[in-house]
Amino acid sequence: MKKVIFSGLVLLFVAIVTYAFYFKPTTMMLHHGWTRVAPPNSPMAGYFELHNHSDSDYSLIGASSSDFDHVMIHRSFEEGGVVKMAHIDEVKIKQGGNISFKPGGFHLMLMGRKREFERGDKISMALHFKSNSEMKVELEVKSTDESKHDHSSH
Repeated sequence: MKKVIFSGLVLLFVAIVTYAFYFKPTTMMLHHGWTRVAPPNSPMAGYFELHNHSDSDYSLIGASSSDFDHVMIHRSFEEGGVVKMAHIDEVKIKQGGNISFKPGGFHLMLMGRKREFERGDKISMALHFKSNSEMKVELEVKSTDESKHDHSSH
């Protein structure tokens, strides 16, 4: 009986060590995905934190959603006292690093809305990476007041 228990413990130990060395958890993780409620027929913006837990750099090159005609990566910036927005082809996320998509910075422009959204709705999306991989994510629709006082990243 002791041999059986000992053998079982050895097998369990080998399985744990094998898992730790050969299998990695999800390499990219999205936290705090959200968007604001917007008037009908107007674009929306997607915000989130993207964490790269892999051993490699990743490049976000686009996104898509069945709820929108187009999803593009944009960045807001100030130039000469004027806030401007530019389309971005690629956002690099260094190995072990993270990037914030937030108001006044990087964000996803969600254009050509195919349905209306209310507070609490979820928007399903796919983030597309240069490595030909994609990641399924959800953004929560928040009211204007909630998004102004969002403390989910603290």
